[in-house]
Amino acid sequence: GGPGGPMVGQALPLLEWERDLVVAHWHQPGAGRTFGAAKRTIDATMTIESIARDGILVAEYLVKRLNAKRIVIVGWSWGSALGIHMIKSRPDLFVAFFGTGQVVDMREGESVAYTRVLRKARQLGDMDAVADLERIGPPPYGSLDELGTHRKWAGAYEEYASIPSLVVAEFLAPRTSLRDVYDLITGLMRSQNHFYGSSMDRPFVDLDLRRLGQRFEVPVFVVQGLEDDYTPPEVSRRYLNWIDAPVKEFVGLQGAGHFGIVSRASEFLAIMNE
Repeated sequence: GGPGGPMVGQALPLLEWERDLVVAHWHQPGAGRTFGAAKRTIDATMTIESIARDGILVAEYLVKRLNAKRIVIVGWSWGSALGIHMIKSRPDLFVAFFGTGQVVDMREGESVAYTRVLRKARQLGDMDAVADLERIGPPPYGSLDELGTHRKWAGAYEEYASIPSLVVAEFLAPRTSLRDVYDLITGLMRSQNHFYGSSMDRPFVDLDLRRLGQRFEVPVFVVQGLEDDYTPPEVSRRYLNWIDAPVKEFVGLQGAGHFGIVSRASEFLAIMNE
C-alpha cells in the first residue's frame, strides 16, 4: 500500500493465509526497512515504473527461492497500481493478480470518493465531517492536507481504519523494533510527499491505468470492499469490465471498506482459494 506503506503491520491479521500460502511482504523503495537501509533517503528520480521494476526483481527472487514457475501478486491501494504495472511488464512471472482498494484513475476516483463520503456524513448527521469536507470542497485538491481531510473521514466510517488500530498493529508485527516502526512512519510520510507532493502536483495524482492498455495476459481479480470511500468500487468495476484478460472477476465484500483485506481476511483468503 502507500505510497510507502508496507503491510508488515498486517502480518497478524493475515496469519491464517499462511496455512495455505507462502506470504512474502515487500518493503518497496521508500518504505519501511528498505527506507531505513537507504539511510532514510528517497532517490529524487524514483517513479512508479522504477518501483514496479524493483517489484519484478523481488518476484524473480521468489520464483527462484520457492522453486516455483509463477507466483500470485496481491496489491492493495497504491500497491494495486504497482501490481498492474508488474503483470503488464512480466506476465510470465505471475499466476494471477488480485487487486483490492483498486486504484484506476486517481482524479476520477478522488471525485467519486469525495461524493460518497460527504453523502455518508450527511446521512449520519455527522456535522463535523460535513463541515470539514465542505471546507476543502471537491477535488482536485490543492494540498496533501486536503487529501488527508478526506482520508480522515473516509476512514472514520469503516472497520479497522482508525489510526490507533493501525499504529498498534505495527508495534505487534513479527520481528519489528522501534526503529522499524520509525522507519515505516517516516518512509510513509516521505513517499507520500514524493508521489503526491505538498501541492498535489506529483506523478501519482495523474495516474490512469488505462494508459497501460486494455489487454492482459494474466487473470485479473478485484476483491473490493463495497463501502470503500478511498478507492470507490464503481470505478474499479468499470475498469475491470473494460480490460481484456484470460479470466477476470469483480468480487464485492459486503459491508467492508478500503481495509477489507485485513478486516475480512478469512473471506478474502476463501475467495483467493476459490
